[in-house]
Amino acid sequence: MNFPIKALCQWALILAALWLAGCTTYVQTQVTAFSDWSGSDATRTYAFARQGDQSNSIEQTTYETLVASELSKYNFHQVPDASAHYQVALVYSVRGDLMTVRQPVYYDPWPMYGPYGRPF
Repeated sequence: MNFPIKALCQWALILAALWLAGCTTYVQTQVTAFSDWSGSDATRTYAFARQGDQSNSIEQTTYETLVASELSKYNFHQVPDASAHYQVALVYSVRGDLMTVRQPVYYDPWPMYGPYGRPF
């Protein structure tokens, strides 16, 4: 059997990729946007509305920085609460679930013999 090494390596990479693909997780997002758009918006200003437990949160600040960088691409500017045209509120949560993975149990019919048929 004359099998080229290149083809063998390609098959090994494909099998490794398929094997690793079974170990991936998923991220589920739920985004809701409400707007009452009437006419043009010359003043694109916004301020972040924080709840009480979000006032000194590093996680909240990180998310606000990400949202601010995306809004700046559309000419929105962050201003103090009093002069903001839009109030942006961020709500996030983390949920952990328990996952059970079934694995087959190997039953050894000859437990008194070690490898290669020899006793322990």
